[in-house]
Amino acid sequence: CGNFGMLIIEAAQKSVVDFSRTLRAMAGATAARGGQAGGLVTVLSNGTGHRTRYVPSKRADLASGLLFRFRLGFVVNAIYGFFASLFRAFFCCFYLCRNRIMKSSQYKKAVCRMFLGHTRFATSSAPRLNESHPHRFSGPQTVRVWRVGGQGWEATDENYEVYVTHNGDFDYWELFDSLRTQKDLGRWLQNVLNMHKTIASCDSVKVAGMMELLRTQGIWKHSIRLAYQTSVQPSFQHTLNGEMLLEESLLNQITAIAENIFQQHVTGVPASSVLQDSRQVKDLIAVLAKAWYDIGGELRNRCGTCELLAQHSICYFLENDIFTALDKFLSCAHGSFGITACCTLDPNVVAIASRGQAMSVSFNEDLGVVLWGSEASAQMVPIGLVSGGGRGGGGRDIESQGGQSNMVPKCTHRHDLDEDGGEVIEIAICTNTQDRMAQEAAWCASGRMQVQFGESSPNFGRFSPFSMQNNLFLRVHRQKEQGFMPKEKFIAPETLLSLVGVGGDGPSLSRDASQAKDKVAADLADIPPILSFLRKEFSEQNGKNRTTSRHFFKMIRQKVLDKEQCKGDDAKRLMIDVLVTGAEASLWLREQFASDLQSLFPTLRVIPLSSHKII
Repeated sequence: CGNFGMLIIEAAQKSVVDFSRTLRAMAGATAARGGQAGGLVTVLSNGTGHRTRYVPSKRADLASGLLFRFRLGFVVNAIYGFFASLFRAFFCCFYLCRNRIMKSSQYKKAVCRMFLGHTRFATSSAPRLNESHPHRFSGPQTVRVWRVGGQGWEATDENYEVYVTHNGDFDYWELFDSLRTQKDLGRWLQNVLNMHKTIASCDSVKVAGMMELLRTQGIWKHSIRLAYQTSVQPSFQHTLNGEMLLEESLLNQITAIAENIFQQHVTGVPASSVLQDSRQVKDLIAVLAKAWYDIGGELRNRCGTCELLAQHSICYFLENDIFTALDKFLSCAHGSFGITACCTLDPNVVAIASRGQAMSVSFNEDLGVVLWGSEASAQMVPIGLVSGGGRGGGGRDIESQGGQSNMVPKCTHRHDLDEDGGEVIEIAICTNTQDRMAQEAAWCASGRMQVQFGESSPNFGRFSPFSMQNNLFLRVHRQKEQGFMPKEKFIAPETLLSLVGVGGDGPSLSRDASQAKDKVAADLADIPPILSFLRKEFSEQNGKNRTTSRHFFKMIRQKVLDKEQCKGDDAKRLMIDVLVTGAEASLWLREQFASDLQSLFPTLRVIPLSSHKII
């Protein structure tokens, strides 16, 4: 399996980038890791997620079929949006309704376009649509979200969806000081999140469920729901049995209390002054705890004075954005992970994580494009440009792009995430400096509060890596080092690799096989230039392939000589001499190579083995 994705920084200024051709090329390159199913998701300008999942037939092209259905979905959304706007316009005749609609859509305008994609080789479950990525645990839901801008704090009703793509294996998660299997965790999540529909059987959908539970910033209801689990810690078995759950009616009641108290707390107070000292934090905890304690009944029996519940709720309300949620998930998860995650509340933010699986992020500063994925070659694809476009204008809007494209530029720099120690990176866009400063002041309150409670803050470390793209901000947290990577280290040549001049030494193919009507004929036509390229490579004295082959033969020859000297030694005879692994594109290719090598050198022991088994 493999992740891939794309973020276009300047979509709001009519970006010239053709997302369709670029993503199709990325999906085609990533499908080398598995092409039995695929999916794409983006966040539309109205704050809803647009997801397409596709399981191709045996001879169908995954990349082309996926992008065709993805673009077709834009047309359907446009038609639906047209009739929905007529319906809203009718009710906008009434001032109160118009005021409510305008208020709720204030934060829905996306200033960029973000796409999360995945191609799948079915291992943990069959290649079906509901098992395909991107995964979403629960359906769309309307939540009350608090945000802060230049005018202070404000609450709006918005659509909430969390999407995840995952490459690797999710085995266990640490919960209540015990390791829980992903299967048990799935049943636990269904009760905690009050989601009783049948979920997919694969492990990755449980990652999406955990991200939905942990992403609570600005949402009192979700913050209290998570705080109840961490402060009360009901028995895991009780939760599986549907016992000691925080009932929906009680959750709504204490959420309404928290909303009212926080409203009073922030009214008339500048955003930069809210919760900025320990006294304010303690006062809010005390007021919340007393109000909840006065409810009595089961809440008082389970939570006691309710102070711990209030403390955790405030922490999660201020702190748990999509980046922090992913960092917390990865720190308690066991398995191998290459993850991308997004939330419809944050259309300008994507979080990417790596541990035990390769993930990298590539940049083109001039075009304002960020690509990422499991396959480095997928980030070397040419970036499509709409014909007649230019920087700052001339191209059509990204949701209605079409026509011919001119695929020339590529990414110029790449950052490889630390898959050994674990790394989480946030890619965020901000165009309103005043609102960003207010948000930073507000969310950093949790940092001050965590210091007060003896914990480290994950809300710092943001920087803008490129001078030409000052709207792009990154946050990089390395779990092994337990710290944030500073800008100086990130832009260093050994961390931010230059891709200029890389990738131009491959065979030049005359056609795009994925677009050909007869794909078999296109593949046959590509054989001569590939063979010509191989002959050229092996004819050069210092060619890469020739040098590699020469060293490989020397090692094989030494192995054969060693075997001759230790005849009769059963222990050494059973030792593996050559281990063939890593060929994820074709298991047959790996096994055939091992068989041929074994036939050439019968005294050696050559073993082909899946990279998943080795991990």
